[in-house]
Amino acid sequence: MKVQTMSNKERTSFLTFILLVFSFFFIFFFYLHPISISDTDDWIFLTYHRDAWPIWGGWNPIRVFAEVTIPAISSASAVLIYPVIGNIFTSLSLGYAVCIAAAVTCLAFALYRLNKKNLSVFGAIAVTVFFLACHFWIFRTAYQDNDYMLRTADACTVFYYVIPNLLNAVLVLWMEMDSELVKWDSGDKRYAKKSLFVLLVYFCIFSNIWAGMIIAAYVGSRLLFSLRPLLQKQKKLTDWLTENRILLILIAIWIVSQIFEMNGGRADMVEKEISKEIGLTITTLLRTARSMNRKFAAVIIALLLIGIAVQIMERKKEELKTTAFWGTCFFISCIYLILSCSKVGHGFAARPDVFYGLFFFGLMAVVVNAVYLSGKYQKTKVLILLLLLIILNDCSSGGRTFRESNMLNLSPRIINNINNDIVDQLMEAEDLGLSHTEIKVPVFDDEDNWPYAVYATDALGESMWKLHVIEQNVRVDSIIPSSEKDYLLSIGTRGKT
Repeated sequence: MKVQTMSNKERTSFLTFILLVFSFFFIFFFYLHPISISDTDDWIFLTYHRDAWPIWGGWNPIRVFAEVTIPAISSASAVLIYPVIGNIFTSLSLGYAVCIAAAVTCLAFALYRLNKKNLSVFGAIAVTVFFLACHFWIFRTAYQDNDYMLRTADACTVFYYVIPNLLNAVLVLWMEMDSELVKWDSGDKRYAKKSLFVLLVYFCIFSNIWAGMIIAAYVGSRLLFSLRPLLQKQKKLTDWLTENRILLILIAIWIVSQIFEMNGGRADMVEKEISKEIGLTITTLLRTARSMNRKFAAVIIALLLIGIAVQIMERKKEELKTTAFWGTCFFISCIYLILSCSKVGHGFAARPDVFYGLFFFGLMAVVVNAVYLSGKYQKTKVLILLLLLIILNDCSSGGRTFRESNMLNLSPRIINNINNDIVDQLMEAEDLGLSHTEIKVPVFDDEDNWPYAVYATDALGESMWKLHVIEQNVRVDSIIPSSEKDYLLSIGTRGKT
């Protein structure tokens, strides 16, 4: 791979851009829409420990990434941030915001480097801003509470779904950018880069089935597009196998991950009758597509069709091949998404954190055409800033534009009211010298009182003890939904801790 060099001015512009990306997403996920501990799953996995390899027959056999990183980041936040801030939940939100902001920044960095091959610094930054803005623009149709591609159900699913999606996208762009990465010639001494590649592959595949689909669809498409010389007998099978051995190993590892997941506890519990669910899944995907912002859809379709039309007229075979490649990735992802959601429940197909692979590959097909058009029609560059301004403005409604990352779309302040009150009750029990206590929480309209379920007794005291918020492991014997705690659902109240 030829190393790209930048002038001091270009390097300054690039570093400033990367810093701005990180700062924006950190502020977004810490201040505007903080990632809060908002339900029972968050409390359970806050300090949950598992082996850092797939567990045959486990509840989440392949979800290594989330179940290793959540307790690690939680503990780091408790040790490094909590003593300074004095509130454990704000500390956790800050730590989680750093993680997701870093993941988005890595994606921006990878996309910038890929497009810098064909564009100026300004052009590469503009395309990257457009790509990131589409994450918010796609579903911005109402004045408030809109979905977006980085939103999910709670704090733990940020690590189960959102960050793995981003990391898989980063891995794809890295492999696309560095053609030598998967060759591993014997003379290649880049051991640090290879080690990082192996670690990233491991975490990407062993994260969840839909995030892993992204790298699998990409690798599968590369293998399909490499078959032509073999089928035309221009290349021997042994040579093809040698050239693609790393890609074949990646697919083999992905297949192993699928076997592990199919034999896990969750898969047994949620399995549906596929023949009935396929139609419902397709209907759900089509309904979700119809809910997109029409201006977003018009711009995306226009860029794609105009780019393809110009390439056909100009007989640009390589550019058309690139578009076809990303389209193949999209198609493979779509087939896998339909089949997998038909097995576990068609409702999953409506979740942005589940169909992120479709969004990513579809947007990449648009990006390569936008880059081509930008290079061919140089004078159109004078419109870039105006177009970006219009798009970014349309991403916001001027109100509370986006939904919160919790299942009931509660204000983060309300979530913290409840959490702080739980800790206050644990501390009060500790001060009284009690080793066991009961915890009262607000009443929710659910049989188990979800999102603060009555069955999560062990998670409350133990997690706060492990994070050094309380000194003794106060056992919670029962969680009692109580109307006397419903005042916590008012934004005007504040917890003490």
